[in-house]
Amino acid sequence: MAASVDETRVAAGVRRGEGAEGDERVLIALRGVALSFDTTEVLRGIDLDVYERETVVVVGPSGAGKSTILKIILRLLIPDAGEVVVEGREITRMSFEQILEVRRKIGMVFQEAALFDSLSVYENVAYPLREHMRLREGDVEARVRHALERVDLDFDELGDRLPAELSGGQKKRVGIARAIVHEPEILLFDEPTAALDPVTSATIVELIQRLQAGLEVTGVVVTHDVRVASRIATRIAMLRDGRIAFLGTPEEVRRSDDSYVRLFFFG
Repeated sequence: MAASVDETRVAAGVRRGEGAEGDERVLIALRGVALSFDTTEVLRGIDLDVYERETVVVVGPSGAGKSTILKIILRLLIPDAGEVVVEGREITRMSFEQILEVRRKIGMVFQEAALFDSLSVYENVAYPLREHMRLREGDVEARVRHALERVDLDFDELGDRLPAELSGGQKKRVGIARAIVHEPEILLFDEPTAALDPVTSATIVELIQRLQAGLEVTGVVVTHDVRVASRIATRIAMLRDGRIAFLGTPEEVRRSDDSYVRLFFFG
């Protein structure tokens, strides 16, 4: 069974990953991260390292703090205690200008896609380019077209449509295209298959797997769907009572004799 906490983490930021060949760089590190909302403790000392080009999937019951971890990595929330390190830089005390620089390296796929209702598909996907880069319009269009192709959407067919004219699966794909259009090094997914039918959910999982292979990005995925977790994870972190109760590969999940792990994953 995998350790309940990552006891072998090296403070310098480099250690051997589970099942990896050689040393791998820690791209994201949460160290002793705690956060409360009013009097409710949500996170109670989270320690987690995410290695370059791996995908850590965070699972746990509703209200366990899964999405809160993503917001902390983006510095949308600042923890009450602990450190958050992204690419070797501690971000909790950064200025607004400094954190914008860090966010240029991160793509975020929100649970409900979070598209701008009044903007076309083209303008939604182009938004990070206009926000973070200075490009000619021809270059913007080329990048948007390529990003939409990566998620199996036709630029000429859908580029002028508004989000209200899209299906749920199409909205999710546009959200992913927007997250990857500026070629980030880190991708964050919040419930990528939520509210999708089983067929559409399966196609989104296949798309994520293709992006993992093609973009070689580092990923953190939050999901309640254990089948999704098992298919896309390098390692799975399970939250319970504000802490990481289990951290291991999908194979280690299957071999685990921990009663809570088995109940959560296998019923």
